[in-house]
Amino acid sequence: MTHIAVPATIADVDAAWLTRALAIRRPEIVVQRAELVKSLGGACTKLRMAVETNDPSFPSTIIVKACLEPHTLGMAEMQYKEACVYDRITPRLDGIETVTCFYAQADRNIGSALVMEDLDQRDVTCLDARNPIASFAVAADFLSSVASLHAMWWNANELADDGPLAFAGGLQQLLIPRNEMVLAGPV
Repeated sequence: MTHIAVPATIADVDAAWLTRALAIRRPEIVVQRAELVKSLGGACTKLRMAVETNDPSFPSTIIVKACLEPHTLGMAEMQYKEACVYDRITPRLDGIETVTCFYAQADRNIGSALVMEDLDQRDVTCLDARNPIASFAVAADFLSSVASLHAMWWNANELADDGPLAFAGGLQQLLIPRNEMVLAGPV
């Protein structure tokens, strides 16, 4: 996979960089204009960017995630792992609704970054620990998705220390034999 240098600052996220990033998966796309709408804060920098491209079906706003501010540099490993998830796991999640990722680069040397769908465009409400799930149907759908995710990776060789998903660390607990008792003691 082609890797490109990740911008060092928010100001460096421009039409030229976005074109290079998006062109890795969509070589025909050209970002003609890019404008910062809002910095969304968080552990790693999240930027809502307004964009105009040569593709009229491309979204008018996108989210860029990377370590672009001094306080985020300590989060580089977390950003690397998140980019790995969107690069290596999310494309394999058939039947589980996820955010569209237009660009995912996981590189510890030159930086990790994501260019993603802006979920505000779909009026999505993300689950939030501060706001309980108010709907049984939403809770059931969420649990069904989590169960599907776990079933997909149960006892998977990809989780081994030398496997393509080893970056996740700690998931090797899922490599237990299927017939081994998972719950010890009374439930």
